Amino acid sequence: MAKRKTKTKVEQPRHFKVASEALRAVLSGYRQSEATWMDDVERANECIRMSFEKNDDVFEESEILINKYEFLNKKRSGKQDG
Repeated sequence: MAKRKTKTKVEQPRHFKVASEALRAVLSGYRQSEATWMDDVERANECIRMSFEKNDDVFEESEILINKYEFLNKKRSGKQDG
């Protein structure tokens, strides 16, 4: 039973960490349009809510947002350099 409690304590920070990384990526990332960005802010906030519920879907949704904003930042950097 002690193992189970420890596992729960370890899982929540992982869920929250990935969700907060997604939120940071969206808030600090390059925006192509305000409407799309606002939708992504709401998706990132939903990731935060899912992390508190320990919903494993947070990993997939967060990865999508993080990858999108990493791509947009690289795309933007490439245009500035060229």
